[in-house]
Amino acid sequence: MMKTNRTNSKSARGTASGLLAARQYSAAGLTRKLLERGYDDAEVGAVVDEFTELGYLDDLEFARSIIRHYKDKGLHRVRYELYKRGIGRETGAEALEILEEDGDLF
Repeated sequence: MMKTNRTNSKSARGTASGLLAARQYSAAGLTRKLLERGYDDAEVGAVVDEFTELGYLDDLEFARSIIRHYKDKGLHRVRYELYKRGIGRETGAEALEILEEDGDLF
């Protein structure tokens, strides 16, 4: 079954707002969700860029949240969870460094 592309960016924005109201996402995770729902690549990119600029999406803060949640599972599991959620190595490493400096790690 082929998905139809949605062309209403206001709708993509509304869908993104609803998703973020339910839980935190990385930029990659929100992009994936919107594309799965049939929104156009350009629309999705515009919404993700807008929400990042507005501070609604913050991959570094999202990474820190994931690290705090999985820290008792070990570093390997933390890295896997970051990868699975679309957090890049650089952002993940930065989040780990910040939390380590704060004494909030392993």
